Amino acid sequence: MGKKDYSIEKSHGLFKRAEASLPGGVNGNIKFRSPFPIFLARAKGAHIWDVDNNEYIDYVLSYGALILGHSHQVVTEALSKVVREYGTILFGNPNKAEIEFGELLLGIYNKRGKIRFTNSGLEATLLAVRLAMAYTGKRRIGKFDGHYHGANPFLLSNYRPINPKSQNGDIEKESDSREVKGDILDNIVVLPFNNIEKTREILDKEDVGAVILEPFEDGYIPAKQEFVEFLRKYTKEHGLILIFDEVKTGFRVRIGGAVEYYSVVPDLICLGKIIGGGSPIGAVVGNQEIMDLLDPRREKNDAVFHSGTFNGNPLSLSLGIATVKELISNNNFSKIEKVSKNLKDGISESLDKFGIPHRIYGEGGIVNYTLSDDEVSTYRDITAQNMQKRKQIDASMLREGVYLVPGSRYSLSLAHTQSDIDTTISSLNIVLREITDNNQLK
Repeated sequence: MGKKDYSIEKSHGLFKRAEASLPGGVNGNIKFRSPFPIFLARAKGAHIWDVDNNEYIDYVLSYGALILGHSHQVVTEALSKVVREYGTILFGNPNKAEIEFGELLLGIYNKRGKIRFTNSGLEATLLAVRLAMAYTGKRRIGKFDGHYHGANPFLLSNYRPINPKSQNGDIEKESDSREVKGDILDNIVVLPFNNIEKTREILDKEDVGAVILEPFEDGYIPAKQEFVEFLRKYTKEHGLILIFDEVKTGFRVRIGGAVEYYSVVPDLICLGKIIGGGSPIGAVVGNQEIMDLLDPRREKNDAVFHSGTFNGNPLSLSLGIATVKELISNNNFSKIEKVSKNLKDGISESLDKFGIPHRIYGEGGIVNYTLSDDEVSTYRDITAQNMQKRKQIDASMLREGVYLVPGSRYSLSLAHTQSDIDTTISSLNIVLREITDNNQLK
């Protein structure tokens, strides 16, 4: 893999072509990389190839969705089976896979609850917020500084704000998108992650109907146990809906996600990514009395309307069933945890070798690190300088055959082997040697 002759000329050409028809040359803002993204051509297991035929070990895995790796046998078999047995990949009507997968997910996340499928994690957070508004009769939603819930207009604030916190810990609310202003922005209440006293102070003052959080900010910075327990206790006592956005963490930090990790069950759980086996999907799991607001047999003015032609399609559900069953069988999740631990240990040893202060983070199939030995409780604890250094390392890793989103987490899969880990650490050592020899991390 190390690439003396590394070139992405064909990717550049495709990007110039894409700019003419796609805004920014991409179909999602987070998919853009400066000065241009590489274009991928094929994949197998834990490896991908771009249009210039460069090979990479893939630690993005479609932003964490492919926990079995690319084209795992059970997924490809399920793909063939759904066409063979159903004769179609879309009915637009109820099918038995909805019941089977619903029962499987409820058995893991909320045995006494109900579930409604959507087509993405974004749609899941949108539906969860609508349900909370309908149930409580309140439109204001508490969300945490630094947390991302998809392009959901009810929550598009303070994902990566520009303004710093004030000296007393107050956070200025900022819009994340041009159209999120006025009453839309007014109905978002920004809360400080992992800060019990400040969060209580704001919730006591603001009339919100629900609180939503990523239990692991950015998928790797954990909420403190006492913070999660505080949120559960406070929301119950005050009649608020507590929502876990587990699109990143569901089936990745644990089989049962953050619900299992913290032993705390919220009122609503948003799932996505992994439960689609590589196909578009999302789901809201929740307490029966809230979810029953979706029952179409209710009176029109007493029901939450939600529909979608692709909701519960047999393709996504069949791939999801195959993925989840494979993940929970043959000790497979533990195998992912093992390679994740080996990657953590290897990264730490490499950084130690070059005298670089750091901390390692991540649970289950997620690994990340910061270039400081200070504890990180929120993303604001990571200085701009340290983040720039980390992005520099990750961008250089690309040329060494390791595919990452610069500055972001490593996602591991069942397809990653010890050989992949060894190659990754060798690549990291090459990059760190080049950077430190040139004094670029000083």
